[in-house]
Parts: sequence; C-alpha cells; structure tokens
Amino acid sequence: MYRFPILLFLFFAITSCRTHYTLHHTKVSSVALDNIHEPMADTSDVNFMLPYKNQVDAIMEKIIGESETALEKNSPEGLLGNFATDACMQTLANQLKDEKIDFCFLNNGGLRTPMPKGKWKMGNVFELMPFENELVLVYVNGKAVIELCDFIAAKGGMPVSGISMEIKAGKAQNILIKNLPIESEKKYCILTSDFLANGGDKLTMLAAAEKKVPGIKVRDAILSYIESQTTIGKTISVKLEGRITNAK
Repeated sequence: MYRFPILLFLFFAITSCRTHYTLHHTKVSSVALDNIHEPMADTSDVNFMLPYKNQVDAIMEKIIGESETALEKNSPEGLLGNFATDACMQTLANQLKDEKIDFCFLNNGGLRTPMPKGKWKMGNVFELMPFENELVLVYVNGKAVIELCDFIAAKGGMPVSGISMEIKAGKAQNILIKNLPIESEKKYCILTSDFLANGGDKLTMLAAAEKKVPGIKVRDAILSYIESQTTIGKTISVKLEGRITNAK
C-alpha cells in the first residue's frame, strides 16, 4: 500500500496585484489510495492522485530479478545482510574504478523486509530499503577498524562484506580484511551508509573520520546489482560463509 502526502491549502490571502500568495495555514494528511472507500478519504484527492498511483504500481510490479532462495536477516550472519553488502560493494567497485574499497558494513535495522524466493519485483527492493540513505566511503586506520569490529561484536554481528571476524565475550578477534590480517597503522576504505558514517546507531567512532560521498543511494546500488546479474542471465545466489561467527 503506497501513501502519498497531500498538502491541503486551507487559506490563502492575495498580498499584491502580482501573482504572489501568502500561506497562512497548511494541513498534511495521508490518503490510502488503494482503499477509496475509506470513510475519511476525500474522493477528490483520491481521483487526483489515482493516475499517478497507477503509474507507480506499474513500475513497482516490474520483475527485475530472481533469487534461488528467500533472504532473511540473522545474527551474527544472515543471507539478507550478505546480499545487501555484497551488492553495494560490487556496484561501487564497478562505478568507482579509482577507489579500492576494503570492506562494507550495514545495519540490520536498515534492511526492513526479507526478500522472497523466486521472482523479485521493483517494489520488493523499495520495501527492503525504503529510506533515501546514501553510501559513504570512510577512511580510517587499522586501530579504528578494530574499534569498529568491537562495536559490531557487541551488537552480536552486523551485515558485512570483505571482512571476517570471530566474536568472543563481546569483542572481535581473528579479524581478516580480504583474507589478510588487519594492520593497525594501515589506512582502510570502508563502505557504509551515511546514517552509520555520521554516527547513527551510536557508532560515534566514525563521525569525525575522513569521508567521501559518491552520491549513490543504498537502494540504487542494490537495484544496479540485481540488474547486472539479470542482464547476464544469473539468478541471485547467496550463501552463509562464516563472515562473523561466535568463537567456540
């Protein structure tokens, strides 16, 4: 069900002989366009928006890809998180040839719904990622990466790509970046969302770090990845790989 904000301008006063108006009061309401019999719905609003709704529905129903299995969130590692981070990593690697991205991490809270087995529609991706979050490149040294990994460990795991670790007593250990041991003084390029890069989810250690914003939304990166796989005749195939595990 898609809802569109409709601004109802209740009172205007003409302030001059020019075509200028002063807005004295506004009211924002939401009308469910797939339920025109809703008692509170203004049918004139519904009728005005209906052609646009039909266009949106046609776009959202478009088949864009296919998955071999259903993808869901899980901790410390989940299929949905692996898919989303891999999709962002590959899309940015293809588009930013001059950037060497070491690893990607996202938060499970930003992935709003599972992705089904079988055909995927455009609407599935908008439900998965309804926000307008953009991807950000964050540059930090290995010491900051270890602090980040401890944060991920304290969370019980987060979606990651390009990095692996074990969790023991709420701390990260055996951290590998692209299968290589972490170097405390080396500079790393991390791919994440602007929400996390700017300190969201209490991730304060990245807030003051050097950043670059390529201007690509998380959702668009995921859509681009799905499209690239479909174009070459591949289905979406995701597996658990032990990216984050609980130490025995």
